[in-house]
Amino acid sequence: MEKNKTGKYLKYSVGEILLLVIGILIALQINNWNDNRLLVELQKDFILNIKEDLKMDRENLQNIISIQKEKYDYTQRLLNEMPNINQENKKQLDSLMNSILYENPTFFPVIGSYQSALSSGKFARFKGNTVTSDIASLYENYYSRLVYVGEALDDRFFKMGEKYKFERRTKQFREMNEIENSEFQDNIHWLSSIIDFYLKRSNETLTKINEVLVLQLP
Repeated sequence: MEKNKTGKYLKYSVGEILLLVIGILIALQINNWNDNRLLVELQKDFILNIKEDLKMDRENLQNIISIQKEKYDYTQRLLNEMPNINQENKKQLDSLMNSILYENPTFFPVIGSYQSALSSGKFARFKGNTVTSDIASLYENYYSRLVYVGEALDDRFFKMGEKYKFERRTKQFREMNEIENSEFQDNIHWLSSIIDFYLKRSNETLTKINEVLVLQLP
């Protein structure tokens, strides 16, 4: 009779333990499901915010490309006309020079949503799909390279502005001797080359922005 009681007690204990284990496993599964659901929602919000930032970046970059393309065309026209400068075409060249030295917009992205996800540690949890990989590539590679080239262009533009203060102030050419004229053409050529490279980087980045904007979570 004691043996029967012991056996029943053991069965009862084992049953309780199994129920407890099953309960823990179910709770863990529910907890994991809730965590995964929350992560998916956080990722959706992140991508929506990123896309809003990218729309602003796209508009800004398109405007910059338009202005820099005009500046590049002006530098090419100026280089073509400089060897033949005379009183008849001087006003036209003055206008070209003024357009070249007037402004130099370069691109700086909107990084609020991306930086917030990085600093909070959320972005590390999002990794593992093509959407977040493409977003990281855009910010860490494309944007970084474009900003770097833009800084080189800003530096060249600033040095040109300092060197040709008279032209910027009066919006016309000063009298130059042969050596000064040759140096001026070299400077314009170098500026034109940097603008050309900047435009290539800008168009590559614009293409990447458009690619990311149409991506959807799997």
